[in-house]
Amino acid sequence: SDLEREERHRAFVLLPTLFARSREWSSGEEVDLKNLRPRSAVENPIAAYGLLAVAVVASVQIFFSLRGGGYFIEQWSWGASAIAAALVGAALIRGYFSTASLGRWQWALVGALVALVVIVTASISWSIAPVLSFQEASRTAMYAGTFVLLLPAVAYWGSLVVDLTLFGALLPPAIYGLLQKILPTGETFAFSVYYTGFNSLQTDPKASSTVGYHPAFGMMCAMGALLAISRVGAFRSLRSIPLRALYSATGTVFLVALYFSFSRGAVLSLAAGAVVFLVLSKHRFEALGNAAVSGLPALWVVSQARELSGLVSRPVSLQVMKSDGLALVEPLLKGLLLAFAAQLLFSLLVFAVKQFVPEGVRSGVRLVATVITACAVVVALSYAAATFQKAG
Repeated sequence: SDLEREERHRAFVLLPTLFARSREWSSGEEVDLKNLRPRSAVENPIAAYGLLAVAVVASVQIFFSLRGGGYFIEQWSWGASAIAAALVGAALIRGYFSTASLGRWQWALVGALVALVVIVTASISWSIAPVLSFQEASRTAMYAGTFVLLLPAVAYWGSLVVDLTLFGALLPPAIYGLLQKILPTGETFAFSVYYTGFNSLQTDPKASSTVGYHPAFGMMCAMGALLAISRVGAFRSLRSIPLRALYSATGTVFLVALYFSFSRGAVLSLAAGAVVFLVLSKHRFEALGNAAVSGLPALWVVSQARELSGLVSRPVSLQVMKSDGLALVEPLLKGLLLAFAAQLLFSLLVFAVKQFVPEGVRSGVRLVATVITACAVVVALSYAAATFQKAG
């Protein structure tokens, strides 16, 4: 029904990103593992169960991301059962939900989540569709339970949670969304690619991926892009530069896939998330640079895609869709290579500034570089907004 479609934007993949230590990886600071409690399962059963909790949530995430976003009850009921069982187990682990595991702010977050569940549940009494409201309350309880389950685990496995979310739950749908444009009716070595939206391939150019709803898919891509870009700053050594480049290229994948969702709401969520990301960042020049390294190649790929009518407009013949889809492969690969190479150079520049520029001069260099990078990002965002407006 129309009401189901309107509410479906709520059914995103579970994204456990609001954790106590999220500031450390989003601000470009590595977690100091020496100050954390021991991770050994033998020495610390809380850490061991935290790893199990991460595995359970990761499995649910992947299942939801590949099965319509976990919107319908026959989908999310399995995930809810797994989360509920993990919560019961956590309650039986001594000290898992203790004050030592959860600080004051984490308990405040738990209280806010419980209040949210109560309010959503109470809305059933005045809802015009009580059955749908009951399902909405059940999904909200599942999401809240996921955050509560993972809060103690993040002190030990925070980076693992983020990476499993990024590469396990978000990247596969992004890749499938791109394949819907490259191979609109094609076959891969392992699965078929087909249209998953509400209309038809002949009338709708939007990519909905495995989620089946293009705004939800766009929102997932926005979240994936922000997670990938923020993770770049968590690697602080010369040996980790290839990893920084890999995450930058991954961010470019998400941004290109976001464009093909043709969702203005997803673009707005990306902008809002970028503001939060920059506010949390201690090294804003580096954060802006990482954003530009992923964003500018993505914009170049988008500029090339806009010239291919089979990708961005309807009606066109199926043959045009196929030929233009294959034509996207070359600029997409070039964009990914550009993002990878640009991050290599940018990382070397950042490390060179830290190594050779005197401390007294470094602040001025950062200020000038931040202004230049910020101008580039503003121009890029303006171009992106104009592109979406012209695309309708």
